[in-house]
Order: sequence, then structure tokens, then C-alpha cells
Amino acid sequence: MPARMRHALIAFDAIERIEAATSLQQVLSSTLPILSEFEISSILIAALPPQSQGEEPIVLLDGTPKGWLDFYRHETFYPVDHIVAHARMTKGSFEYREIPYERDPGSGPARLMSALSEYGMSEGLMIPGRFRNIPSGVAVSGQKPFSDPSARHALEIIAYFAKAKARTLLAIKDAPPLLKTLTGREREVLKWIAVGKTSWDVGALTGVSERSVNKIIASAMKKLNAVSRTQAVVNAIRVGEIAL
Repeated sequence: MPARMRHALIAFDAIERIEAATSLQQVLSSTLPILSEFEISSILIAALPPQSQGEEPIVLLDGTPKGWLDFYRHETFYPVDHIVAHARMTKGSFEYREIPYERDPGSGPARLMSALSEYGMSEGLMIPGRFRNIPSGVAVSGQKPFSDPSARHALEIIAYFAKAKARTLLAIKDAPPLLKTLTGREREVLKWIAVGKTSWDVGALTGVSERSVNKIIASAMKKLNAVSRTQAVVNAIRVGEIAL
């Protein structure tokens, strides 16, 4: 089975398991074993307030190694966390390795990266979002880089859905209602995006131009209050517009 399809099936299995969870602990116990298939060992979902003195991340779901958060707070990493700083300014997901930082051993970011390595989280993927009108993020981490784009896509879907379920269990409304029903073409395109197809791939499969596919996706994203294609897929599943 091609890696892209295998990763998509793992993501869909994760959605079913996470959706069935009735507690935050069940979200963790459902998510972590699936993440391990991507050699990911931890997940953290948190709101990210301004990095001023005295501020701390607001943790919704903690699936990090034992002692990590206490150590993070003790070392006062939050004000110097360059990963958080980037997540607060961007909408797209990114790998830790993609963010430049001061590598002097005494600098805050360098100390943070060294600590992440000691806790087995040196390679990570951050998926930014919003929480009560402030930036938030889902971080999935391990020790190996994300070499396969289809694996990264699957991890984004899993992360978005885990965050949405956590917020539901905490009775937090995380998005406005669907603005308008999706068209049949929008549903079709989102289903292909869900399995990792590019706009070019979808165009070839549906018989429309790549430019038209991008317009269809943009329209669906607007209706679904999504800031990325992956979030559009997750929101469409959550509101019953598509089933996988």
C-alpha cells in the first residue's frame, strides 16, 4: 500500500477513536498509540498568551514526558520560546527545525532545544490555531524529522481533531457555525484533500483545472471558518459535510 494511503487510513482511524472519547484522558490514550506509528512520542495542546513576564501557556491536554512541563516552567522557558513566538505569528504548521534561533549555548532558545532533546522531543511539528481569541497550538514531538509529506499531512489532521475534541469536552466553542452548506464539488475536492492529494492531483481526478481546484478549496475554507486546507477537512468532518 502506498505510504500516502496508509497514512490517510491511520488518520481516519485516529478520528474515529478520538471522536469516541468521553474524557481528556481517553483522548490521550486514543491519540498517543496512533502517533507512535509516526515515531511521535508526545502531544501538547495549549493556548499561547503573550510571552510577557509572568505569562504561562494554558494547557488543555498534556501528553508530554513526565516532568517536562514542571521543568519548562522552572527554567522560565516560555518568554524565550522561539517555537511559541513563531506559532503566535503564523497560521500554517511548521517543524521546529524550520525556525531559526540563537544557537549560543547560553541563549534561551538554545537551552530550550537542548532540554527538548533530553526529553526526547527534539523533532516536532507545531500546528497553530486559536483559543478564546488568542493564539494556540498543538505540538507533536519525537526524535526523528518528518521526512514524508503525507505523514505530516496525517499528523496535522490528527492534531486538529484531537484539539477540537479536547475543546468539546471542555465545553469550549472553538469556531463559528458553518456559514453556508458546501456544494457537491466542494465536498468532493475536500475528500481528495483529506487523503493527501495536491491541487494538481485533484484537478486530474475531477477534470477541472488546478486553478479552479484552488478556488473551490478557498470557498470551502471560508464556509468552514478554516485557515488551512487541513483544518477545512477536519471542520467538514465535524459538521457532517463529508464522511471518510
